[in-house]
Amino acid sequence: MMKTEMQPGKIYFISYGGNTQIVGRFSHSDTYKHYFHALLHYWNGYETFRHSDQYCVTSGITDIRAASKSEKHALLAKEIEYETI
Repeated sequence: MMKTEMQPGKIYFISYGGNTQIVGRFSHSDTYKHYFHALLHYWNGYETFRHSDQYCVTSGITDIRAASKSEKHALLAKEIEYETI
């Protein structure tokens, strides 16, 4: 996997393979975790919105890229719905 340099405030798509994906507004990273202001977590067909210092582990990631327009829209819609921005 190519390493992607993430920038704070930008929205990224992270995949852990076929069943788990995250779309999140990046905050910062440490050695073992990526932290987000808010994120959508997709797992086995379910969607969960989380906000306020959420994180994902760095191990097991198969893809990191800038989020597509539709992925950004999905996250923004939840941030507006839950008044987190």
